[in-house]
Amino acid sequence: MRKGQISIEYLLIISLMLLYITVIILPNVDLSAKTAKEIAGISQARLAAEKILSTANEVALSGEKTRQTIRVYVPARTFIDCNITSVGMPATISFDYNLSLGIPVYACDERDGGNEMPEGTECSKDFNTVSGFNFTCTLGSFPIWGDEKGKITGVKVEKNDAEVTITGNIET
Repeated sequence: MRKGQISIEYLLIISLMLLYITVIILPNVDLSAKTAKEIAGISQARLAAEKILSTANEVALSGEKTRQTIRVYVPARTFIDCNITSVGMPATISFDYNLSLGIPVYACDERDGGNEMPEGTECSKDFNTVSGFNFTCTLGSFPIWGDEKGKITGVKVEKNDAEVTITGNIET
């Protein structure tokens, strides 16, 4: 009787451990992996927008007839836009990343410089170019959309007669 009781207790403890792993640990591991993918996507979107911004600022501060073409990776569920509010004002390079989890992610909240998130569905951030230059965004070349697997595209920035033109979605 004593050996049978030990075997049953052992099986009960093993069953409870397996139940705990299945119910508690595995769902959290899955959520952690998905959250890590979201953070990586936000970081890639931010990097692409900052790369365009950096190139626009560099060209603006360089001499006449300066031109640079860069390649940027735009992750899935992302679009990058270029906006001009008025002549002589800085351009705004922004990204919007649609969150697939529907929950807020720290990598994109207002403490990290992101815009306030409406119910955790979208991460967005605006970056302003240097002031004192006339920026234009080529009509029809923005926004740049990341397709279902992401997209590598070219962005051309050129300066002519104190005007800096930003053109997206070009073949490189």
